[in-house]
Amino acid sequence: FNVYPGKPKIGIIDIPFTVLTSDTAFVITEFLEFVRLNDEIKGEVIKLESPGGGAAASEQLYLATARLREEKPVVIVGNGIVASGGYMMSMGANFIYAKPSSFIGNVGVRLSGLSPLVPRPPTEGQVSTGPFKLTAGSRRDFISITDELRDGFAGIVVANRGARLKISRDEVLQGKLYSGIGAVRSGLADAIGSDVDAIKKVASLAGISRYDLVDVNVEVARVFFQKIARILEPL
Repeated sequence: FNVYPGKPKIGIIDIPFTVLTSDTAFVITEFLEFVRLNDEIKGEVIKLESPGGGAAASEQLYLATARLREEKPVVIVGNGIVASGGYMMSMGANFIYAKPSSFIGNVGVRLSGLSPLVPRPPTEGQVSTGPFKLTAGSRRDFISITDELRDGFAGIVVANRGARLKISRDEVLQGKLYSGIGAVRSGLADAIGSDVDAIKKVASLAGISRYDLVDVNVEVARVFFQKIARILEPL
């Protein structure tokens, strides 16, 4: 990472193997926004490894990645596993590389932890304002919600992969996990490649040939600690 003022730069975001929650999504979104607002950074490589996580957090990261893609090219390198919500995030990129032994896909939704699927009658000490206030809904309601979320996820995949997708929407909805090679064959990923391939690809998409690399994780942390220092210094 040799950085010279005024020279075009490519950002590198290294996202560790992590479950996507509201907290981790907040931090990753800060990385993406740093790149989007930095005029010197002309493109972004995201090193991604995640088995997924919460639906809302995954959707937030997909939208944040797609927003960055509207202004600068984004290339994702899928490492060990990019599944479920992690794969949803990757749909915001222009191009997806996988390793041969990566695990890619697992499109779908698992709904759990809302309430018992078989509602129990309220006790004498419980009073509610509606028939489902205590249970949040019936089993049929939960199945309907799950179907809606599943169809939304499939719609994101079909819309973003477009003609590159080699399998049907029904096959996408099966929730299958593919190897990196299988993901490329099915159109869920674009090519087998490394971090170096991703850097060259994003440079090509950005139309630059001479550039520096910026460690976005380090830069965002540096900015954060500078802000903390300014707050604590008067104290």
